[in-house]
Amino acid sequence: QTADGYQIVEASTPALITVTAAIAEPRYASLKGIMAARSKEIKQVAASELGVEKGQPAETIEGVVEAEARKAGEVIEDDGSAVEKIVQVLAAAKVL
Repeated sequence: QTADGYQIVEASTPALITVTAAIAEPRYASLKGIMAARSKEIKQVAASELGVEKGQPAETIEGVVEAEARKAGEVIEDDGSAVEKIVQVLAAAKVL
């Protein structure tokens, strides 16, 4: 969705797809729609009826690895020298 409406984009894989928070906004069914859905016939269709062959899974999971536990952080009390302590910690971690 853009400011001017919707935009449909095609891309070959691998591709990165992101969405906005609006994707999670539920649509609530009306009472009329709920009642109509109860009486609607559910038609089951076999792959052979569609003229297609049974395919292979499009996605396979190679493996699952449990995330490493995170170490507890360090609390630095501000006694007037907190900035210097934080700079030392960041310098020791080679972040600065």
